[in-house]
Amino acid sequence: MGKKTSKILIIENNKKKQIEIKDQVDKITKEIYISSKGAQALNDIEKYNPDLVILDLFLGDISGYELTRLIKNNYNIPVITLTNNSQIAPFIRAHQEGADACLFLPFKQKELQNTIKKLL
Repeated sequence: MGKKTSKILIIENNKKKQIEIKDQVDKITKEIYISSKGAQALNDIEKYNPDLVILDLFLGDISGYELTRLIKNNYNIPVITLTNNSQIAPFIRAHQEGADACLFLPFKQKELQNTIKKLL
């Protein structure tokens, strides 16, 4: 029997970062969806039923913290948050809002892949 393909939703408003993250996730699964806006992401969660969400904390249209809380309160989906803020405060707040993991950008290649594998 073949193993199940995991579906991963990337929520990132920066096109360059979308590509960088997708390139890493592509090594784990080919079923990857991308949302560039927080409001769109909630619709995409309903549409694609992802097994895991990777989201930037600073999206522009909605706070990544708020989006993390909404996802964790309404869906049983692991969330990995990403921040380019090197301070510890965003890391702590992301966990307080329900994030299963928080990675600092730029992340090391294996760091994201290992975190995804751990949560799936």
